[in-house]
Amino acid sequence: MLYQRSPVTAGILSLIYPGLGHLYVGRFEQAVIIQAIIYGLIILLGKLGLLSTAFGAYALMAWSALLYIGVAWHSVRLAKQCDQSYAPKVYNAWWGYIGFVLVWQLGFNYLAYTNNNLLGVGATVAKTESMTPSVRRGEFLLIDTRDKQLESGDVIAFYESAEALFPLVSRVAAVGGDRISIIYGKVYLNGQLADALSVPEALRQMPYSLSMEERIVPQGQFFVLGDFRDQSQDSRFFGSVPMSNLAGRVTDIVMSSQMSRLGQSVQ
Repeated sequence: MLYQRSPVTAGILSLIYPGLGHLYVGRFEQAVIIQAIIYGLIILLGKLGLLSTAFGAYALMAWSALLYIGVAWHSVRLAKQCDQSYAPKVYNAWWGYIGFVLVWQLGFNYLAYTNNNLLGVGATVAKTESMTPSVRRGEFLLIDTRDKQLESGDVIAFYESAEALFPLVSRVAAVGGDRISIIYGKVYLNGQLADALSVPEALRQMPYSLSMEERIVPQGQFFVLGDFRDQSQDSRFFGSVPMSNLAGRVTDIVMSSQMSRLGQSVQ
């Protein structure tokens, strides 16, 4: 049977998933090229370490929007060139479109799952006030999942336990072999005052924020403290955390209720 291609349908399919509009008008090779360009660029940005930065994330969003519009426009033009003599291809059926999406999505997800550092980026939302003012509740944060070299003062994302589904955000206070204590609200690391871990007095009023007996962090683990000591559930309560639970170092804020904080690096 012969069918004319609808420009509106081609454009809508392209906006749903780039390449579907080209499948609709019988351009299978172009649909494949579009997907290869999309995922190829994402992988390249990940390898360069740009996806874990606010600049890279915003650039990818802008590029994706332009690409969607451009691909949709191109598929509409191709559909207009098809007259009533168009003979549907074997893949011009619902299963063909769904299969196309699944092949690319599952293939990419498999690569990302089997190659932990393929993209080098993760994301999380600050669910508490524990890191105020460095990170505020509700802010959307990027994580550099390749950065596993910890130093005291780093802001990181980690899983409290192996069963946890969502990472927490806190500040590294000590790593394996370090001695850490709190005296009159000030943090001491290996017997020395840790200036990088100091917080305003207003954030450390409770007794558990003013004093902690010295602890030794086991090798292969790290100890975290929230900046808002009085409102933070951290290693003072659940102990040190295995390195295997580390998601990565928190880099930038990409979404916030305060416009002035968008794109800020987390220090």
